[in-house]
This record gives sequence, structure tokens and C-alpha cells, in this order.
Amino acid sequence: MSPKIIDNDFLSKDEIEDIRTKVFLMKEHWVALDLKEDKTFNSIVTRMMPAGMYAPHFDINNVLENNKLMNGNFSVYYNKIKEKLSAYYDMPVDYSPNFQLPGFHIFVTNSLDKVAYPHVNFHRDGFKNLYSKNIDSIVIPISLPKTGGSLLFSNSTKVFPYIEGMMGIWPGNLVHSIEPFTFSNSSECRITMQMHVTMLPDAKRIIFW
Repeated sequence: MSPKIIDNDFLSKDEIEDIRTKVFLMKEHWVALDLKEDKTFNSIVTRMMPAGMYAPHFDINNVLENNKLMNGNFSVYYNKIKEKLSAYYDMPVDYSPNFQLPGFHIFVTNSLDKVAYPHVNFHRDGFKNLYSKNIDSIVIPISLPKTGGSLLFSNSTKVFPYIEGMMGIWPGNLVHSIEPFTFSNSSECRITMQMHVTMLPDAKRIIFW
């Protein structure tokens, strides 16, 4: 299965701007990923909000605090996502208090000049903490640089184009990577809302980071 679009216009322009504004108002909660490219390209800061690497998202002590923060700012969108995915799967889909709510991947630059993000990191989306290997990955682009910032798959031979406000999906076992992109200046950023869906043993689908 290749990546596909669930909805080309999942978010309106006003909703996109609202989310983007809230993300930057919550900048104190951004936490840097420990990526080698951050050390090479100091003008680019890669962020996930509101926690660090994926593993802590399954620590209940972090989940409760993070979910309260995220739900307080994005509950309207979490409800909209749940309704859309329930319709897509043709069965109830919900969140679990034991798992981190969807968050954001954030790339920003402080440079006034062009800055390239040339890194390719092919990987699969797998979580050994979960019961099911059948995990779907879902993205909602919030803000993209003029050069794009899409998804590469099939060993860089294919591109899944991102459009701000769309909802896209691909199987978690698909080998994929962020497509390299360039910021024209400090006014540009790359923000995507990230989440996954899996089936639990009780035959319920849940949405999590």
C-alpha cells in the first residue's frame, strides 16, 4: 500500500492559522530531538511537542501531564480527527488515556538566508510497546516551506506531496523519509501534526502520537 490522501481539505485556512498560532504560543514546551543534523545545521532546530523521543510517550507519568496540556489547546481538532478517522475506518476510533495524544514535528530556522535541510532518514513506524504490528501513520501538514517538505518512499523513487490542511495516511511498515527541503528565510517553517492508529486486543482502534 502506498501513501494516500484521506481528505484534501481536512482543515480550513482559518483552522490551519489557529493551530500554527497555538503551536508558537506553546514554544516553551517544545523539546529538541537528539538528531545529528541539528549539530551540523545549527540554524535549524528540530522539535517535537510536547515531549521528547517517542519512548517517553508511553510512560504514564508523562502521558497524563502532556495530554492535559495538548487537550487544553487542541481538543476541537482532536474531536474532528476522531470523527474523520471513524468514518474512514467505518468503525469507532478513539483516544486512550494510556497513550500520548497527537503532537507536532516542528522545523524552524533563525537564518535570514536560505537554509537547506538535506537529510534523508528512511525508517518504518513501529512501536514495540504496542500489541499490534498493523499500525497506520497519519499526517496533517500545518505549515510548509515554499520548497514543500513531502514524503519520500520506495527508496526515494516516489514522492507523496504534502498540502497544508490535508490528511494523509500510509502503513507504518512502509519505509519512508521526510523529503529534503529548503527554507528561504526565517519566516518559513515546517510543521506537521503527527499521529498513528492501531488495533488493540479488544478490537478497538486507538489514535496516539
